[in-house]
Amino acid sequence: MVLECHAEDTIKGEPLMLGERYAALLRHQRTDSKQCRQELPEVVRLAYGMKVMVTQNVETDLDIMNGARGIIVDIWLHPEEPPFNQQQPITKLKYMPVCILVKLDRTCATQLNDLEESVIPVEPTCKPYRITCQTAEGKYVTRTVRQRQFPVTAAYAFTDYRSQGQTIPAVVVDIATPPTGV
Repeated sequence: MVLECHAEDTIKGEPLMLGERYAALLRHQRTDSKQCRQELPEVVRLAYGMKVMVTQNVETDLDIMNGARGIIVDIWLHPEEPPFNQQQPITKLKYMPVCILVKLDRTCATQLNDLEESVIPVEPTCKPYRITCQTAEGKYVTRTVRQRQFPVTAAYAFTDYRSQGQTIPAVVVDIATPPTGV
């Protein structure tokens, strides 16, 4: 079963209004690829046993940093998350999970209380971005949006860019010509 977790965007702790959501959508469409890599994903899909890679430096002392890989061993759901149908292949969560527990492939962190060795809690992280939107009076204003999401991505396969600086015991490299979309 896959749990779908959508990012939470807020301004001063409140959900975005319709015009603000539209401005955020326009901003995301205009962002270049370098800036996109630095942002949090809009949707993260999580599953027990899923291989993941951390996409941002979160807590370097615990080895929760960009490029760290591991396997999801548990997902601590929000206490108010309503029950869901276990038979559904994908379940869209109503609330952001409290954290996901990831057993890292490589870590020098000491074992945390009540957790297995190499298991680290990964919490949602916040990243601000700015939008320009129009008020009801027709005036343009700039707002700071706080986006909250898990800084992880599926890691069954990844690019050469993501593999830089890592020690990987074995790899399969696809050297075929990339598809052109034509």
